[in-house]
Amino acid sequence: MQLLEKFAQWLVKKTWGGFGPDRWFPGEHAWFGRTAAGVVVNPETAMTQATAFACVRLLASSIASLPCYVMRSEGRSKLKAPEHALWPILLEQPNDFQTSFTFWQHVMTHVLLEGNLYAYIQRNGQGDVIALWPLRRGTVVVENDKGRMIYHYVWGDTKTVFDGSEILHFKNLSLNGFVGMSTLQAAREALGEALAQGRHSSSLWRNSARPSVVLKIPNVMNVVQREQFRESFKARFSGALNAGEILLLEGGMDLGKAETFSNEDAEFLKSREFSVRDVARFFGVPAHLVGDTTRTSYGSAEVEALSFLTHSLRPWLVNFEQEINSKLLPKRTKFFARFDATEMMRGEMATRYEAYAKALGGGSTQAWATVADIREWENLPFIPGTDQLSTPLNVTAPRAPERTDPSATIDPAN
Repeated sequence: MQLLEKFAQWLVKKTWGGFGPDRWFPGEHAWFGRTAAGVVVNPETAMTQATAFACVRLLASSIASLPCYVMRSEGRSKLKAPEHALWPILLEQPNDFQTSFTFWQHVMTHVLLEGNLYAYIQRNGQGDVIALWPLRRGTVVVENDKGRMIYHYVWGDTKTVFDGSEILHFKNLSLNGFVGMSTLQAAREALGEALAQGRHSSSLWRNSARPSVVLKIPNVMNVVQREQFRESFKARFSGALNAGEILLLEGGMDLGKAETFSNEDAEFLKSREFSVRDVARFFGVPAHLVGDTTRTSYGSAEVEALSFLTHSLRPWLVNFEQEINSKLLPKRTKFFARFDATEMMRGEMATRYEAYAKALGGGSTQAWATVADIREWENLPFIPGTDQLSTPLNVTAPRAPERTDPSATIDPAN
């Protein structure tokens, strides 16, 4: 660890463009620390908070479940290209120990919790990509050398320097344009409050915040008598085996009503409900998808699911696709990578097809899209002759009346 810290500090001093895991640096750089609520927030503690774990799991698993295809442009058609060497790497197995699902889940989890995921691009002697290897967390320092990105990988006593073309760098929202900012960095106070609330709730149950029975005794007991009486009373009347026993009070004892501690009165439960929505906002996830149903109806759930795909997942998909295309696929070629989210839209199939019918001129409306347009939106091959707008029969211009030759009505005999 001392070697890592010395190297990171040297790199930051050498150039303003050196960026690495913030937890390496003391003082103002160490955002992985204690919050105002007195709770330490880091990737490990954050994943013990239910909402944060649910958000990370939802985003990571959703993206990992989408197939990443290599596509080929053929005119207006976008066709799958299983013949490409990258097809099995992106779709099936990026390396020897990860499937595509675990790889993309790994990528998304680290990008959310730590801001960045670095993957080494292994190539063969011909320059073809043969594997993608995620680098260990907390081992990479990024250097900006006059616009050229250099990645310093430090593990134990070994340091390796990679050029930017050798590293897939998936990053979160960035403040400097070079490295991503962890979602935990922005949400640390909200997460600290949520973690503190969870610990407070646990302590309430552990310390029996609501006593079950209150006995009022007219005489004052000393410490020994009080403890002996409490233990003998618990042994005699507590537990399922003693249920239904007759309680006999002597010496002026009175059975009083237990004083209860109401979490509702203290609005404790409401504050915990608010923390669910607060943490979900930082991760960009609709709160109802992580267990908060207080403001979501069944009628709007389907609409919000589509909103999740559009506003929560799509930006990440475009982010990853552009990094893959810029590093793995040669520029100005017909090949590109794309995550296929079609399956997630199947719940809106009826609505989508109804819109397509109107776009084609169904009913009495003028067509504003062609069959070719719709096939392109659905990632289907282009069919020649389908790129012409159609016009509904009921809006076809009326035929002009036939003109009659007046001489045709004259009888030659007259």
